[in-house]
Amino acid sequence: MSALAALCATAVVATPQAEAGPRRIVSGWIPYWTTAASVQSLQANADLFSDVSPFWHSSTSETAVTDQETSADRGTVIAAARAAGIPVVPAVTDGTGAGYMAAVMADPGRRAVLVGTLVNLVMGRGYDGIDLDYEGFAFRDGKASWPATRPNWVQFVAQLGAELRARGKLLFATIPPTYDSAQAAGSGYWVYDYAGIAPHVNRVRIMAYDYSVSAAGPIAPYDWVKRIAAYAVTQVPSGKVVLGVPTYGRDWVTATAGTCPPSADLARRSYTATQAWQSAAARGAPVAWDAALRERTFTYAESFADGATACTVTRRAYFSDAQAVIERARLVDTYLLGGVAFWTVGGEDAGQWNLLRILAADPWDPRVAPVEQVQAFVAQVYRDVLGREADPGGLQGWVAALRAGQVSRSGLVRAFEYSPEGMSRRAAALYSEILGRGPDPGGLANWTAALSSGSVRVMDARAGFWASPERVARSGSLQQWVRDMYAGVLGREPDPGGLAGWTQAAATAGPGAVAGGIVWSLESRQRLVAAAYVQFLKRGPDPGGLAGWSAFLGSSDLPVLDAALGGSDEYYLRAQPR
Repeated sequence: MSALAALCATAVVATPQAEAGPRRIVSGWIPYWTTAASVQSLQANADLFSDVSPFWHSSTSETAVTDQETSADRGTVIAAARAAGIPVVPAVTDGTGAGYMAAVMADPGRRAVLVGTLVNLVMGRGYDGIDLDYEGFAFRDGKASWPATRPNWVQFVAQLGAELRARGKLLFATIPPTYDSAQAAGSGYWVYDYAGIAPHVNRVRIMAYDYSVSAAGPIAPYDWVKRIAAYAVTQVPSGKVVLGVPTYGRDWVTATAGTCPPSADLARRSYTATQAWQSAAARGAPVAWDAALRERTFTYAESFADGATACTVTRRAYFSDAQAVIERARLVDTYLLGGVAFWTVGGEDAGQWNLLRILAADPWDPRVAPVEQVQAFVAQVYRDVLGREADPGGLQGWVAALRAGQVSRSGLVRAFEYSPEGMSRRAAALYSEILGRGPDPGGLANWTAALSSGSVRVMDARAGFWASPERVARSGSLQQWVRDMYAGVLGREPDPGGLAGWTQAAATAGPGAVAGGIVWSLESRQRLVAAAYVQFLKRGPDPGGLAGWSAFLGSSDLPVLDAALGGSDEYYLRAQPR
């Protein structure tokens, strides 16, 4: 079963209730060189953070860990996190040379010493755990060492995890990506053995970025990121997987015309997302959205001269802005991940936070959901409310309105329900269902206008059709009319007492009073709620939903009920292609 199908199977519809805060799906690293900006970002968005990892420490041997932060900065970060109830799990990198840490892993005695060093760091500083960021195996040691290092790495993680768990502390592992289980040239960094370490860590953070480093290209192309996430959840319980997401960019020289002087700056440049926007603006470079990569990019030219030589270079930049972040954060719900971790916190596009808050509160909010999902939802509303396929202009317009936040999902369903087209269909159905004929043009126009304006409720219109002289005459007698109402409204034969009582009431108070009483009865409302469930959710109501919505309908109207069901997550998920 796909993740979407699993969510659809468990989605429920309930009566209106107070909204909870957003899910805490965000983590990230606070570099020691951006403490002030990072703390400001953390404090402003603390409601989204599940934990935070200051980027502070480096293992320089099995017995030593260096501090890269100042004690003042350390106190500032810890105080800010503690005040917001956010666990502090600092990162420790591998600061040794090629092969050193692999040798430590291979020696049981040295490995135990390293475990003790890291546990003492956590306990001595009062941290909530440690984040292992040992990248040397991947980027220094060479692939020939991986078969030997892989099991030793797992043993080390198991030992460290056991020691930290015994003390109520957390262990995270931040590792480069692996793509499959083949342990072949194209398998990624399989030395880190996802499945082997999974039982011993609280989080596996996957560095789904740095796709392009030495040569121009995307930072984290979307299909590559999806491939990383899809494989990870086959090896690690999905709730433990945290997807590393970039909030930075780079640019490179891609072409040179002329001869550049020695002073020309031809090096690769790195930016935070904020700096990337500023760089593009300063150079007047249009920023484009690459729909395939789901990243921002821009191109610009620079000229250099020293009197003897001159050149013009073309540079190409790629960076991850708010929209790129959201595209990747959606994968949390696609694959039921534990969250996302930002490299880094503090330089990101500030626009990402409100979008993340929307996503964390409701992953299917049209403002942040994939456009294909929103299109499928609108198309299904056309079918279920208007009984037809969407016209291209209408589909495009409503999708745009949903994406812009100009209308909610339930608001869209309500707009369709109360549209002249929607209410014309309802009025025509009343003519057919109750009077047994098609509508006359004048009557249809009048009922459509009254219903679409809201001046007449659909429930009252139902009662009005039943109480009309035409419908009473069609039954032949008041007693038969009561029988017909029971059959048409309640779906059953009347009990003797009900038949006698309602027939007498019709004779004395008139058919209008009887029609209103039966149409607005609890039994009638329950049948209408059940029918609405079938129309929108393709199932019968659960007992709680039946009771809650039947009571709701007693003081509301059918289109409002339909808008609530049609705006639900369950309906939204049912609308998606399987």
